[in-house]
Amino acid sequence: PIPCVPWQSQTSGQYQRRVHGEIILVNKMAATGPRMVQPQIILLKEGTDSSQGIPQLISNINACEVVADAVRTTLGPRGMDKLIVVGNQKATISNDGATILKLLDIVHPAARTLVDIAKSQDAEVGDGTTSVVLLAVEFLRLVKTSA
Repeated sequence: PIPCVPWQSQTSGQYQRRVHGEIILVNKMAATGPRMVQPQIILLKEGTDSSQGIPQLISNINACEVVADAVRTTLGPRGMDKLIVVGNQKATISNDGATILKLLDIVHPAARTLVDIAKSQDAEVGDGTTSVVLLAVEFLRLVKTSA
């Protein structure tokens, strides 16, 4: 048995409970209905924002655009090198998108997905990491303009 704070009702149709510093959100609407699906459970760290809707979508796209802007200028035959200094110890000069994205400390979940896309591209093909990130962000920009 895990010690926890009792359920607290939320106005958004969700119940919240705290377990060992993590917040567990259970969407009660997912557990009702004709098919009786399992409730949706999301684990969040203490102090995590669980906002939803169009403003959150725009915020996620903006975070992805910032990551893409970091590697955009490295693309092509006239691509520029980037100097990345990690702490006070190590400096790296590279124009490889995968290397740059690995060295950046990205904590935003949507922007982190772009890094995962680049890692997958690098693992499968070995090239095209910058191109796939820029292509994904252009798709997101199209969604942003239509939202």
